[in-house]
Amino acid sequence: MLTAGIVIGAVFLLWLAVSAGSKKGLDNAAPEGKPAPGFELDTINGKHVDFADLLGKPVFVNFWASWCGPCKEEGPVLADAYRRWKGSGIHFIGVDESDSASWARTFEEFYGISYDSAFDPSGLQYQRWGLSGYPESFLVDAEGKIVAKKIGAFYTPRSIDEYLSLLAPGFTPEPPGQLVTPSGEPPLPQESPGGESPGGEPGEIPPTSGPTP
Repeated sequence: MLTAGIVIGAVFLLWLAVSAGSKKGLDNAAPEGKPAPGFELDTINGKHVDFADLLGKPVFVNFWASWCGPCKEEGPVLADAYRRWKGSGIHFIGVDESDSASWARTFEEFYGISYDSAFDPSGLQYQRWGLSGYPESFLVDAEGKIVAKKIGAFYTPRSIDEYLSLLAPGFTPEPPGQLVTPSGEPPLPQESPGGESPGGEPGEIPPTSGPTP
């Protein structure tokens, strides 16, 4: 019994070590101080965006999906932050992951998000940027290096202001507006445009995505 207990304990400790190492490797795939992996994608509205073209000024990158619960809570905060930080020189860009463009457009209209979002239906950027769930945000300086990484949602204006101030330390944003969170769910799109790959119904995690936070 003692020997069996020792063996089981050793196996358990080994499992913990492997799990921790795997998670650490994933979280550090795009660590602070390293160049941002970048991307070249179309937006959910059909425009082409190359991350390299955004450099020269700081960039706030938010990875999200329309079926992600915390992303819905974060939506009004992001919309308000974009309005308040417009004069800072920070470029806001979203990356919609493992989703459909029609769902994504409906999501942004519902929550009042007016900056562009790149469209990554395959979820490839999840691995390239080393995400651990959705939403997740990166602050990238004008030279393309990652300044900070935020795992999880921004729930208040104060929380996102603390991060954005790292990219524009001398800037004073406008006071927060009254955050209005729409009730219910974004309306269902009437149809998905041809060529889209639906990412799943709201609340479901498509097979190509990673774990939620």
